Amino acid sequence: MLLQLASLAVMLLILLVNLAGLGLLANRWAGNYLLARVAAPAGVALVGFFVEHFVGLGALAWLWPFTTGAAAWLLWRDWRILWANRMTEATFHGAFAYALAWRFAFPNIDASSEKLTGLGFLRNYFEGGRLPPVDGWLPPFPADVYYSFQHYASSLAGRILDWEIGFTCNVSVALIVAFTATAAAGAAFYFTSSRLCALAAATVLLLGGTGASPIAHLVKHKPTPHTSMRFIGGSVTPAEANQPLGRWLVRVNEVPEKEAVELPAETFSYLVFLGDHHPPLSGFLLLALALLAIASLEAQAGSKAAYAVLGATLPLTAVANAWSLPLQVLLAAAFIGWRVLKRRPVCWTMLVGGLAAAAVLVSPFLRHFAARALDYRTAFRLVPAEEHTPALLGLILFAPFLLILLAHLFSGARRSWWLLALWVALLAFSELVYVDDIYSGKFNRFNSTLKWWPWIMAGVTVSLGSMNLAARSRWCRGMTIAAFVLLLSYSANLALHFAGTPKTALGRLSGDAWIRSDAIEKPILEFLRAQPRTTVLQRIDAGAFTYAPALAMFAGHRAYLGWPEHEKLWRGRRADIDLREAEVKAFYRGELPHSAQWLLMNSIEHVLWLKGDNDRVEGAWDRIQQEISGRYYWREYYVVGDFRVGMWSRMR
Repeated sequence: MLLQLASLAVMLLILLVNLAGLGLLANRWAGNYLLARVAAPAGVALVGFFVEHFVGLGALAWLWPFTTGAAAWLLWRDWRILWANRMTEATFHGAFAYALAWRFAFPNIDASSEKLTGLGFLRNYFEGGRLPPVDGWLPPFPADVYYSFQHYASSLAGRILDWEIGFTCNVSVALIVAFTATAAAGAAFYFTSSRLCALAAATVLLLGGTGASPIAHLVKHKPTPHTSMRFIGGSVTPAEANQPLGRWLVRVNEVPEKEAVELPAETFSYLVFLGDHHPPLSGFLLLALALLAIASLEAQAGSKAAYAVLGATLPLTAVANAWSLPLQVLLAAAFIGWRVLKRRPVCWTMLVGGLAAAAVLVSPFLRHFAARALDYRTAFRLVPAEEHTPALLGLILFAPFLLILLAHLFSGARRSWWLLALWVALLAFSELVYVDDIYSGKFNRFNSTLKWWPWIMAGVTVSLGSMNLAARSRWCRGMTIAAFVLLLSYSANLALHFAGTPKTALGRLSGDAWIRSDAIEKPILEFLRAQPRTTVLQRIDAGAFTYAPALAMFAGHRAYLGWPEHEKLWRGRRADIDLREAEVKAFYRGELPHSAQWLLMNSIEHVLWLKGDNDRVEGAWDRIQQEISGRYYWREYYVVGDFRVGMWSRMR
């Protein structure tokens, strides 16, 4: 364990030295170290994203000794800049340590949420070939159907620093959290000139929940961090609410037994706990970065480069978390509109230049993605009357944020009224309009509230929340402190979960401990990792959130089929995905005609037969063996009677 910790410390030290050096280098252009520290890594990834659409850069591990040496020299030369910005560094490293503690305690990348999805996109970009890469869940089709810049940026870091894919997934989540918290604290500081107010706002962002968090224990027995995130339609339902208050809320709001409208709101703190490498993390980061640029301009801190950063966040949002693009555009437009209205200067050259430069750099990706996005058939629509947020439940959920908005009326800070108007308008927008995607029924607004509400909540907390704490009005400060206390009650749920949940894979940041702990599957994983990259067949248990094809992914290979429901969602319900799923199921039943030819036609090199495959259909292994034995040979790893675990590999 000590050797493992020492190795981890060295790897993280190399990472942190490189990032600090990059921030110092970018500071020469930005004229604002805080802004440079947060924006520079995204800028480097953006350039790589553009270049690799024309030529794949392949393996990049040879780079890190040179970049580390250069970064160390910059740190030695410009240590005074680091010292002058020690609070920025403390915020960054503190947030990184907090997020990494969650990943260190619970590092498994499994089917519990969207972890395997994120790993799948990272695996696509780990190949280092020309973009778009081959979809590792549906080869040979290209992976151009999802806003995946976040995954590219993380994989680029992993390729340069020579990390394993699972380690990259876990550590890069912690990095995104650290950059977000640093940008949020910086924005709050520029809004208030108070380190204490900035720290309070960043803490609420990292640990805070919603208005439902304080009453979670009164809604159901033994609530989890999930309870207050899925409050409307998830926790306050006849099946879930088993406490007196919960049952009363169900009755008063006339929540039906079935098909209660689901309106989730997963806050930034919840995503930190969850640990998914999921695009909403980028949505929060780009929100915080935009607020940092705006606040620095309002405070006249640094150069006009902040305009370029603000403009660049818009194309970046389109390729990193497209769901928050309408909100990001409205935020930037409101700020610029306010300055124009007040006849304050706007550096249009830098603003348009940043937007245009980022648009050019993401254009090769958008050229593919925009065409695929048409298959989603999404559209903005008005919320039907029966799907509006139940008034009482909505009031509970948003109570702390409404309190912050109300408190700001007493702040006396007219210069920030545009922000107050913006957040109120966005709340109204999210209640009146939704994005009509493939979901329907009780899930009709699911994605819209899931992505929009937490974004608005974070914006209110960081901007108006921090300003209120610095206001002269006691009423304003008191109401905001009360709101922050209510939100921070969520930290108790997080602490209870952290302390009370078994840590079966403690410190194994590769994320595959749940596979390696199996004495049979571990050697299969290690054998596949030693093979050239190819396509592997692994049986899928369900349409989504299932174990497969984790083993193939951790070994660095493409899976012939990943989670079919996700692929159908991304690809507009293409019929061939259903056909592929049916063929895989028929193959594992031993009922697929011409199985050997089918495997060869689809360039499948290895076929896994794992423990769960034995009890599905009697005689299936024998029928498959008889059908494909002329082209594939059986490699056995475990056998007891008719119970076998192993794989078939293509003969050469």
